Amino acid sequence: MVHPESLEGSSQSENRSSDFSITDASPTPITSYKLNGNNYLSWSQSVKLYVPAMTDSTYNKWLSENHMIMSWLLNSMVPEIGENFMIYTTASEIWDAARDTYFHTDNTPELFRIEKQIKGLRKSDLPVTQYFGVLTRFWQQTDMYELNEWTCAADIAFYKKLTNQKRVFQFLSGLNKEFDDARRRILATKPLPSVHEVFSEIRREESRRTLMLSEPMHTDKSALVTNISSNRKTCKPWCDHCRRVGHLVDQCWKLHGKPADWKPQRLRNQRVVSANLAVPSSSSTSTFSKQQLDELKQFFDSMVNPRDQPTVFSATEGNG
Repeated sequence: MVHPESLEGSSQSENRSSDFSITDASPTPITSYKLNGNNYLSWSQSVKLYVPAMTDSTYNKWLSENHMIMSWLLNSMVPEIGENFMIYTTASEIWDAARDTYFHTDNTPELFRIEKQIKGLRKSDLPVTQYFGVLTRFWQQTDMYELNEWTCAADIAFYKKLTNQKRVFQFLSGLNKEFDDARRRILATKPLPSVHEVFSEIRREESRRTLMLSEPMHTDKSALVTNISSNRKTCKPWCDHCRRVGHLVDQCWKLHGKPADWKPQRLRNQRVVSANLAVPSSSSTSTFSKQQLDELKQFFDSMVNPRDQPTVFSATEGNG
């Protein structure tokens, strides 16, 4: 009996032992991906990593292993999808049917969806490591959906350079404003570093900023007291002898006595009032007579130096 063809991609596992048997099967799921109709590439890639090559020479052994692999494939699909593959008799048929049904040679819609998610991604409150991890998963999906064929090594190298530049820009554009200095420094580097080197640099910058913000601010209390005392002294004159505000030590009466021309505040106020009530010159025009002005002067004098008898105002009219 001729065995069916092994699963696509099984040539990658030719060096594995041909003694694989049903007893080697693990009760744990073979993959965390469940085929749901929209994730064929991710699902198929994860299954290839688990399923060995079927190179046994006996049909009975192959049949047992075929049934086991069929159960693996069906259990790795959501129930609504797996029901459509129950009628197939070999694992190879299930594999080929899933590929023909859900694999599309034109992955433009998927690539557009991923690109849209990348453009809307911002670091915000995420740690740099978590933000870079989300971007990396999107980039891996992009690599899986892009079907590029290269004719020479130079084209491959040029494509990798353009891809690295694009991903460095995507990573830096989603960072917060506090990374502006590091961003400018990286963009000014020639040649542009790899995206993993850029991530390492930004992660160090994040660690440095976190350390600086976590350090407590220490205040020198003695310096603070000195500054307050200095400010108090500069606001008003301060005497170091009597320790009072309002004059300096070279003007302190306790050291030098009162000035010779000093007069009490009451007499100085009287002089000011008298000056303000001075009789206007003959050249000025006044609505009061000379007698009325004299009486007003006497009244204000009594306010400064009160007497026992009140001042009586004359009712004499002005001379017109």
